[in-house]
Amino acid sequence: MLEVQQYQTAKERWDVVKQQFTVKSAYAQNALYQSFIDMQCLKGGDVHAFLSSLTKQRNELLAAGITISNEDFEHTVLNGIPDPLAAYASQFLGQACLNGKPLEMRDIIYLLSKEVDHIKTCCVLKDQAHAQGKGKASS
Repeated sequence: MLEVQQYQTAKERWDVVKQQFTVKSAYAQNALYQSFIDMQCLKGGDVHAFLSSLTKQRNELLAAGITISNEDFEHTVLNGIPDPLAAYASQFLGQACLNGKPLEMRDIIYLLSKEVDHIKTCCVLKDQAHAQGKGKASS
């Protein structure tokens, strides 16, 4: 606990409190920033939900005074998703740079979400076809 009674004026007391909590606040902000940068979608996890949560968490950090640059956000997105999706996103980013029309990360997230939906649909159709093939074979 911080003892401020030894200081004579409110200004002296406030300066001590402010100094103590500025250091703690900076440490907490750095920890929050680093935990955002290190975020990863769990193996087999919901990539769409992960990408949505990243955008939401970036906005929450901004509201708390912690800025995540566009480069850091891109880094977190690309490093946090499975490698095949990161390669897919990198193709779009590279092509956009070559064309001189950089894509916003919200556009990349939209494209990734569409690709995840496409992959899920293909897996469901493949599983259904496999199940139907088994059903006919046992008849």
